Amino acid sequence: MNLYATDATRFAAATAPRAAIAVSLCLLLAACDEPMAAAQETTVEHAPAAQGPGPGHEHGHPDGDKHAVASRTVRVVPVRRLAGPVVSWPAVTVATSAHEAAVATTVAGRVAEVPVSVGDHVSKGAVVVTLQSPERQRLAVEEKLAHDQLDVVLRRLGKVRRQQRRGLMLADAAYELERDAARLRAAEQRAATALAAMRDPNCAPSSVHRGGADRIALCAPISGVVEAVNARVGGRVIAGSEACVTLRAVASGRVRIDRWGPPPPGLRLRFEAHGVDVPLAAEPLASVVEPHTGVVHAYHLPDPATALAAGLRGEVVGMLGGAAEPSFAVPRAAVAQRDGALVVFRLTTAGTAKPVATPVVVLGGDDTEVWVRSRADAPSPLTKDDQVLAVAPALEGGVGGH
Repeated sequence: MNLYATDATRFAAATAPRAAIAVSLCLLLAACDEPMAAAQETTVEHAPAAQGPGPGHEHGHPDGDKHAVASRTVRVVPVRRLAGPVVSWPAVTVATSAHEAAVATTVAGRVAEVPVSVGDHVSKGAVVVTLQSPERQRLAVEEKLAHDQLDVVLRRLGKVRRQQRRGLMLADAAYELERDAARLRAAEQRAATALAAMRDPNCAPSSVHRGGADRIALCAPISGVVEAVNARVGGRVIAGSEACVTLRAVASGRVRIDRWGPPPPGLRLRFEAHGVDVPLAAEPLASVVEPHTGVVHAYHLPDPATALAAGLRGEVVGMLGGAAEPSFAVPRAAVAQRDGALVVFRLTTAGTAKPVATPVVVLGGDDTEVWVRSRADAPSPLTKDDQVLAVAPALEGGVGGH
């Protein structure tokens, strides 16, 4: 039966005699099933799910519009905390294709610093070469000069306009200053545009001017290993010449899971092999379905990125919840629908007690169990010491149990 498409209205419209018959049938069916855990019988009080006038109303009962409380002897089952893996699939690592990247310059200059050597591991954005460029220093001086002169002209222009408003100066007195301001703005913009063209887009803003106004930083476009260093401190480089540094990307590897059908939602995945235990991203990078067998090959990346050799065979295990969001296994028959929400009925005390409906989120399950987690708005969440009614469908219209 579908976990998420229960027809609760048919249970709301049921009459009291039919509800009693349904309870008896479910008790007989439950007695034939293999219990998930040590079960016991107890007497509980419950209110039927029907809303509005009850069955007594149609016979003129004075209390027919109230919920009639009945006592039943039903089976209760302890919940099981899901602490370990709930599913597992065979898996193998598949290497990503390695590629190289060259670090070159678009500006002529002299090599001021080479902070890397062959074999070094570098991260994307790390500085690998610093150049000394007289052209960059010239443009930086021009930009600053134009900026400072523009600042002076604008202050004078503001003073003139204040005098004009007071009638102390002619209307055309600000013309020369406005023309000078336009010329200086254009000069400042030209220098700024030329400086921006010299900036390596792979570098962080803090690395662009490392070492002074005449320095240009060249940065790694990828994370990888330094394969070759062609730049030497003090040597000259020409714009568009051979690469100063060559990098080879580190293949982080992907994990291919072979499974049938979609996995349960909310799983935390880990790849386990000989000497390897790494977490995986929950969402696959790609999925391919074998047309003849229906097997799904799902490719997951390590999270965080981890270098994995190709060909490692192991398994991917899926776990639900954790210390902050504990998950539990309950019988399929224990999950019901009430007022549009999925609930389980738990006992709060031993012996005779009225069961409490606790809202839950269904995470998955199999033929006999459902994996649930208390909803965030549950007034009292499930705990490992709770017991649940194993015949909730007879009470409220369960999500499965037949």
